[in-house]
Amino acid sequence: MKEIIVTGPECSGKTTLARALSVRLPGILVPEISRSLLTLTNNNYKERDLVTIARYQQFVRSTARITEKEWLVNDTGLLVIKVWSEFRFGKTDPFIDEGFYNTEVDLWLLCEPLQIWEDDGLRVNKNEREVLFSLYHDHLIQSGKPFKIVPAISEERRLNWTINCLSKI
Repeated sequence: MKEIIVTGPECSGKTTLARALSVRLPGILVPEISRSLLTLTNNNYKERDLVTIARYQQFVRSTARITEKEWLVNDTGLLVIKVWSEFRFGKTDPFIDEGFYNTEVDLWLLCEPLQIWEDDGLRVNKNEREVLFSLYHDHLIQSGKPFKIVPAISEERRLNWTINCLSKI
């Protein structure tokens, strides 16, 4: 099984790309767990809740690995929680750090922020997306993770560009 993680700041098209990839490859989609949990709490959470989200994300990912699909497509991973924790709280719990550094996948896909920002009730960083993108980029470089930057182009071109990248792994 080949595995990828689609990551990046809010409103960068992660979920749209991950869903399209899971259909085109074909593969199994591991959804972004935080979105469901934060919706239940009306986006009201504490720093300690990020560890709960991280644990659940890892559980769903490991459960999905038992499938017979050729591809495992993760709509985000622990890097999202790590960056958000650092940005919002100025630190990251060791469980989240270790989980990120110990996550081995074939390729991380770092999505550039899209030009249009859509408010969905959970997104809060309309003006900090480039700063957040830089944090993702820096962590991927520092960790030595294999990654590609997915350009902010139309959905169809983005999907085709990504499929082309994945055909080489």
